[in-house]
Amino acid sequence: MENPLISVIIPAYNAEETIEKCILSLLEQDYSNFEIVVINDESTDQTNSIVQSMLNKHDCIRMYEIPHSGLAQVRNVGIKSSKGQFISFVDADDVVKSDYLSYLMNLLITFNTDISSCQHSVIKINGDIHSNELAGFSRIYNSHDWFQKMLVRDHLDQTCWAKLYKKSIFDGIEFPPGKLFEDSATIYKTIMKSESIAVGSESKYDYILRNNSITTSSFNYGKLDLISATESMTEEIIRKYPDLYPEAMLRLSWSHTSVLNNILLSGNDKECNLLVNKLREQILAHQKFINSDLNPDRRLKLACFALKFGTKFYKNCLKMMVLKEQSGR
Repeated sequence: MENPLISVIIPAYNAEETIEKCILSLLEQDYSNFEIVVINDESTDQTNSIVQSMLNKHDCIRMYEIPHSGLAQVRNVGIKSSKGQFISFVDADDVVKSDYLSYLMNLLITFNTDISSCQHSVIKINGDIHSNELAGFSRIYNSHDWFQKMLVRDHLDQTCWAKLYKKSIFDGIEFPPGKLFEDSATIYKTIMKSESIAVGSESKYDYILRNNSITTSSFNYGKLDLISATESMTEEIIRKYPDLYPEAMLRLSWSHTSVLNNILLSGNDKECNLLVNKLREQILAHQKFINSDLNPDRRLKLACFALKFGTKFYKNCLKMMVLKEQSGR
């Protein structure tokens, strides 16, 4: 089929400051056959009126308003509401390059896969840009090799955005309603189902860090969803590919460290003392995987080393690292 319809799903909740720029970046696509499906998660700001004004001018935009349900359920509604044979997700506070859709579609057709992905650039709060482009050419990965690199976070990730899917790949698969880190609980299932993925080397998606991001906000116990999602994912991967056990343990260690960092930087470590101690024990229990050549993440190795001297020492090191990053040194 020439230029099949692509449904671009945009979850929107109180996105008045960013959603117009996001939609404009999609309206500039050089791919001609697409629809923009905005799922408004009962926003209380001007998101509705901004999108309404834009859809009155552009026939390719549709909007659905639903009771506030959270990001996972919004994505599910977006999939069910889409009309395209293919779907892609773009977050309301991110933007894409003008050839985002055509690049992903060309990858999917060239490698004859059900899923394709591109790289992304991270736009930091201070304006600095970090590109994750890959050296070399685009290629196809079977699910085993993709999992192997994703688990150690070697340029491949399990975010739902920056990817193009045959809509049918989500038959029987949905994002877990009410859970945070819904990507971690879901996207690996699509890779396992498709058995391969086309991976592009170029960055076509700009991920914009913001102060109220799930990954940068203060700690609440919902952040433990990252660990439970990672546990479920790694268990299923090991069941299918037992040889990936070391990589799976490394990924699990990263999830423990991410949650621990969030607790310490939020200042809730005294209230969460038992959890902090448990996370420290779990990280140190996997230090042979963390310190192995398998791990390309130098910061995770340093975190493991610092934790040997206690949580207080590690917290001070963590704060110093964050201050250094914020100052740009």
